[in-house]
Amino acid sequence: MIRVHLSHRGLRSAGIITVLSLACMYWSVADEPAPLRIAPAGQQPPQLPNEAQVMRVKLQRAQLILQALTMEDYKTLQENAESLVRISRATEFLRAYKTEEYEFQALVFQKAAETLAAKAKEKNIDGATVAYVDMTISCVACHNHFRGRKRD
Repeated sequence: MIRVHLSHRGLRSAGIITVLSLACMYWSVADEPAPLRIAPAGQQPPQLPNEAQVMRVKLQRAQLILQALTMEDYKTLQENAESLVRISRATEFLRAYKTEEYEFQALVFQKAAETLAAKAKEKNIDGATVAYVDMTISCVACHNHFRGRKRD
């Protein structure tokens, strides 16, 4: 994790600038992911989501978190951060064949999402912003790692 020591005022300014910058990147995606449907008794159960579907839901949740950060909507922050923690824990089976770097970034992501949920519960916007940035850095690092592996 990258940590920069800033004063309270500097942290808030850096967080606002970061959040606004990231908001521009995520502006055009849907508001809420579709819920998984459960098949009635006697019908085939739904298939588990594939990795691309899981990543799409994680991206949508991260976008909702970014929106909630800009609006200081602590309830939405906490709900979506907790959702990301649950997704991260529930999809550990997808990591069975991944590299050590993936495992590390997945752990950093999960811990950042846990911290984000806790900071939202405390109504600590600066702490939530830093946790969001940590979470985003882990996403980018992981995706860069895999893009690099695919190029090799």
